[in-house]
Amino acid sequence: MRNILKILGAAALGLAIVVLFVLGVSDGVGQASAEVREIARVAYRNIVPPERVRRTNALNRANAEREVERALARNDYRLVGIGGIGLFFPGLEERDPAVQRAVSRFGYRFIDGTSDYAENAEQARFQTAAYDYARRYNLYIWPRLPK
Repeated sequence: MRNILKILGAAALGLAIVVLFVLGVSDGVGQASAEVREIARVAYRNIVPPERVRRTNALNRANAEREVERALARNDYRLVGIGGIGLFFPGLEERDPAVQRAVSRFGYRFIDGTSDYAENAEQARFQTAAYDYARRYNLYIWPRLPK
């Protein structure tokens, strides 16, 4: 599925470049007008979402339980952390001393790009998706951690 998405993204980029070139040559020097560049930019953004949108969508689609089962099959007992005021493990807030012991013993994975501050609506959607995914993952793996 990821390869298909990469191919579609490359195709959309190629289409945006072709649109820019073909429509832009009408000014006689091969430079696209500001209006044509803006149309191509908007079309490209609608076809190929920015990286943060892709990551948000991936987190929303992720099956945390299945990912835990795969991790356990590899003896990977790491928790998932996000940024906040320091490192934060959603779903395990009430177990802080035990969480710290588990992190010391097994380690953790960090969802890069998370923080306690959202500069725009897309960042807020990403933060929510990251929190929800980490919460599902941590709550599912917690009772399965070796004692």
